[in-house]
Amino acid sequence: MTQLLVVETSPRGEHSISRHLTRRFVEAWQAAHPQAEVVHRDLAKTHLPFVTDPWLQAYFTPPAQHSPAMKEALRLSDQLVAELLAADHLVIATPVYNYNVPAALKAWVDHIVRKGLTLGFDGKGLLHGKKATVLLASGGAYGEGSPIRDRDIAPQYLRLILGVIGITDVTVVAGGGAKSVDLREQTLEGFVAKLRPQIEQAAAG
Repeated sequence: MTQLLVVETSPRGEHSISRHLTRRFVEAWQAAHPQAEVVHRDLAKTHLPFVTDPWLQAYFTPPAQHSPAMKEALRLSDQLVAELLAADHLVIATPVYNYNVPAALKAWVDHIVRKGLTLGFDGKGLLHGKKATVLLASGGAYGEGSPIRDRDIAPQYLRLILGVIGITDVTVVAGGGAKSVDLREQTLEGFVAKLRPQIEQAAAG
């Protein structure tokens, strides 16, 4: 069965623009893949720990030599990796904070880039044949001609990380200028509607 993994990061609930983009994507995905399974990973509720010394000690110890404490240190990371390995299509939906991804998403990245699981010991990615869609909601607009285009770090970072683990088929739907919704210059529904063609095209693939 085809599986979609949705990773969301925004803490804003119903007020989140990126979460509304996700809803539109999942609706389009399910219409195009009626038999597919959708798995959600909400990083606003998972409360991922940052990498610690016990985590690193476990990471660099061969699995056959893991103590119970080491297994526990990697337990959540193992779950996150398993979700990713099972997915055919990954969706990362995130706001942009200070030009880059939120700390919760960076923590997820640190937990899923795992030697021997998603990354080969030769440094080459292991997740071939998967697709990814990145749904971004940023206050600033970084399109062609933007005076802050050189600060468009978030999509570059995510493309880099996904490429490192072997996912090179990546579509980015950039919802720039999202602050206009908070400033009530346009409605949330109107903002999402303008991105609908891009979202549906990405979901159909």
